[in-house]
Amino acid sequence: SAIAFMVGNRDYVTNWTNIAPSAIWVIVPGHPPVRATDAVSLNASPAWLPDGSLLYVSNKDGARDIWAVRLDRDGKPREATRKRLTTGLEAYSISVADDGRTLAYDRMIVRQNIYAIPIPANGIASVADARPVTSGNQVIENFAVSRDGKWLAFDSNIEGNQEIFVMPAAGGEPRRLTRNTGDDFSPDFSGDGSQITFHSARNITRDIYLINADGSGEQRLTSDTEQSYSPAFSPDGLRIAYGDNAGSDDRPLGLLERPSITAAWQKSAVPAPKGFAPRWSPDGTTLVFETNGIGAGIFVVSPGGEPRKVAVESVALRQLRSPEWSANGKSIYFTASDADNIRGVYRIPATGGTPQLVVRFDIPRLRPYFGGTPSLGNGLIYFVLTELESDIYVMELVRK
Repeated sequence: SAIAFMVGNRDYVTNWTNIAPSAIWVIVPGHPPVRATDAVSLNASPAWLPDGSLLYVSNKDGARDIWAVRLDRDGKPREATRKRLTTGLEAYSISVADDGRTLAYDRMIVRQNIYAIPIPANGIASVADARPVTSGNQVIENFAVSRDGKWLAFDSNIEGNQEIFVMPAAGGEPRRLTRNTGDDFSPDFSGDGSQITFHSARNITRDIYLINADGSGEQRLTSDTEQSYSPAFSPDGLRIAYGDNAGSDDRPLGLLERPSITAAWQKSAVPAPKGFAPRWSPDGTTLVFETNGIGAGIFVVSPGGEPRKVAVESVALRQLRSPEWSANGKSIYFTASDADNIRGVYRIPATGGTPQLVVRFDIPRLRPYFGGTPSLGNGLIYFVLTELESDIYVMELVRK
């Protein structure tokens, strides 16, 4: 007997569009746990065949397909037996009948694109009035607007795995910047728009990278055992704040710095609070970030100082996520769910106060991407919306 389970990307179970890296592990009684798949792509939904072979869903070669691997008695994978069984299936999860002759899977078509809506002068805007900025059968998770409002940078899987693209904010043809076998996420512009920082899962753990806006000069900035993700460039281009140990609130924020634009990056010794999803204020003096767990909410801090609470979760307002500054630094925007579980974009003074609903996501077919940060520019609020289609299929399994 043996147990197969998924490690990493815990949000995949409830957030169908999350394609962060994960791995399938196997435990055989009396033996240590063994990783049966790679850990740089999405690997999910393990299912056993009667002969002890393991099936699972993976996007290792692009689309989510069904893969198989045979294991030794101690659970170790036989690398030569790992193979892809389907092409372009886009399965989300699988289940195998006890006799091993039939497999059921659910298939989802996910379209996740950037939309924009004018910042309302007063009242509440409906997501029904948002217009698409990008289009196509792609999954965009995170993006950023350049500080001059002219450009968008975003991650997309439209050409296979998740890569970084840029395009004019007013609309136009996207241009791909990164090219590698791993997934790249969460771009953010330097103040002058000449460089873009992002995190990549190409090295098992997430690391922070830097690339010029023309696609040249890519650099890896972190290379430790921690999960470093969602970097944010300071306006002067001399600091990058980021989350460390993804999905956990027990690690301080990470901070990289350089004395000049041409100098080498190094980790800062300045103490940082616990949290993630940091964003710099327009004047570069303060970070806003989110926390989970007890007392979860939105906080601000000056590097080296004590964090100050701006908004916390309550019965009326839950799951406060993805904070972002207004252009003048006087307000903070974030997403949250109300008592009826309807999500929206809220605004609150940077000094604290009562959150005000600005945009309500009230169209069921246009769901907000839970982990996406709203960005502001050109008098607009930009955010990612998801459209899903799902069906269940059954196939016969034939051994060759």
